[in-house]
Amino acid sequence: MDPVHRTDQTSGVAKIEYSLDGGAWTAYTDSVEGRGDGDHTLRYRATDQAGNVEGVKSAVLKIDGTAPAVLLSGVAAGAQYGDSQDVRITYSATDGTSGVASLAGTLDGRPILDNTLLALYDLALGEHTLTVVACDEAGNRSTRSITFTVTTSVEDMGNLVDRFRATGWLSAASATELHKPLDRAARFVDQGRDKQAVRELQSVKQLAGDPKVVPNAEVRAVLVRDADAVIAGLSGS
Repeated sequence: MDPVHRTDQTSGVAKIEYSLDGGAWTAYTDSVEGRGDGDHTLRYRATDQAGNVEGVKSAVLKIDGTAPAVLLSGVAAGAQYGDSQDVRITYSATDGTSGVASLAGTLDGRPILDNTLLALYDLALGEHTLTVVACDEAGNRSTRSITFTVTTSVEDMGNLVDRFRATGWLSAASATELHKPLDRAARFVDQGRDKQAVRELQSVKQLAGDPKVVPNAEVRAVLVRDADAVIAGLSGS
């Protein structure tokens, strides 16, 4: 930083001195080095060739070399979540010196707003990355990323059938029809009878893929996808 520049039109400037934060007077040669975030008080004075010393002047220097602190909640790094769950994504940033200038979040590269309630069945099964970027008024930048995984199970599928029934996306009759093989599959999984569970899940997939049973295309896609994933897991593929 170079806030000190003085001229003398008569005898000329002999020297310039400065004092930073009440420290000793120091000869100014090229620049003034201030360390530590926050406000720093710079006092300075000039002496001309005739020995005249001007009155002390002062300036406040603001230094911010620290990036904002980013807070993120709703999902945990490395955690697994069943796709019948909802998570509320919240994020914020703090900067005690210059203040936060901008804050933005993305999920898998797409913008996501703070305080978003996210239905996980809307996401693909597998890993997802939530990233939050904050910049302060001094241009310092912080990035925080969390990777989590969306999974599914027979239990999740049953929960989703109930959810879609409650929202009116699935009729009561269709929900009952889907629950019959799902409930049998759940019992077989608990008993360790994976082959029998797979057969029941294949029945679920057939029902879920029938537009007469499941008229809503989004619901069909979710239930068929989940059935395929659980079948693959139980089959060891």
